[in-house]
Amino acid sequence: MRHATASGAARSDLPNPQPAPARRLHTLAAICAAMLSLALPQGPALAQSFTVNTITTNTPNFGNVAAAASGNTDFAMTTSGAVSSAAGSGGNIASGTKSAATVTIRCSGGSACTSATALVRLFSLTTISGRAQAVKNFIVASGTGTVGAVTTNPDGSITFPLTGFSSTSSRTFLVGMTLPILGDNASTSTSASASWGVGVAKSPTVPSASSLSRNAIATIRKSLTLTKSSDLAFGAIRPPASGSGTVSISNVNGARSIGTGSPVLLPGLTSGRAQFSIGGQASTAITVTTPGSLTMSGSGGGTLSVTLSPSASGAQTLNTSGSLTLGVGGTLTVPSSAASGDYAGSFAVTVSYN
Repeated sequence: MRHATASGAARSDLPNPQPAPARRLHTLAAICAAMLSLALPQGPALAQSFTVNTITTNTPNFGNVAAAASGNTDFAMTTSGAVSSAAGSGGNIASGTKSAATVTIRCSGGSACTSATALVRLFSLTTISGRAQAVKNFIVASGTGTVGAVTTNPDGSITFPLTGFSSTSSRTFLVGMTLPILGDNASTSTSASASWGVGVAKSPTVPSASSLSRNAIATIRKSLTLTKSSDLAFGAIRPPASGSGTVSISNVNGARSIGTGSPVLLPGLTSGRAQFSIGGQASTAITVTTPGSLTMSGSGGGTLSVTLSPSASGAQTLNTSGSLTLGVGGTLTVPSSAASGDYAGSFAVTVSYN
């Protein structure tokens, strides 16, 4: 019986089996709490968005340009607004307002804009009028924003990144392009307008369409023409017996006369003024330039001096038909020592739009 009792006492010293599950539940609860903590959100990320805020009104403005008599002329504008003829026989006219385009891109997104990159695309659009053809060959330069590497797309548009934004800021870039102009054989319009647009999105999204557009514009002048119909000719002359004399040709009717001294006007050879026909845009200002003098060289040696006298010089205006006749006369000095023979020389006349 003692043995049985002792054994019973020994059994009563064993640990209570109930606490172990409680400890396991506590451990599981701790693990669950840790897992829930890892899954908590970190707060919403700031989103950036971009808009084309403005494009300089009615730009690029190519100003006054002269078309070709036939065929297109490509007028190229740099991002600083300088215009030149890139292809074709037309030409830039110095006068008139010329300006490149400035595009402003705005970033919305607060402080997140400081690390944001806008992806910009320039498009040629289909709305054209007057002598214009669709713009092409876009070029860009940094303004207050920084222009990255430019990609030329198969459709002729260009894409590039723009950076340098600060919190809620706008940044600019400059645009140049090429505007093709029809020749006189295709149109007589004095204006040209071709539309283009800008699209923007947050990089790396490529904007698929323009969100703001403007017109590239130009004022057109007909091609200038200068045609010679006759040369300045003094005819046959016998030098004075002594000293020197002068022979003049009128720039109005080509009449020949003795000015000073006693040279003798001989018959047999044609004499008369040089005559040129100038053509261009009706009622438009031009500049006519002729040299003041020329030297003629003789077949028997020696030279003779001629002072030229044009009927029109400097600033002129074409008539309502777009034409002007230019006569060039002159005064020839003939010394008694002049060698016999034929004398010849040349001079150049230039005409340009003001």
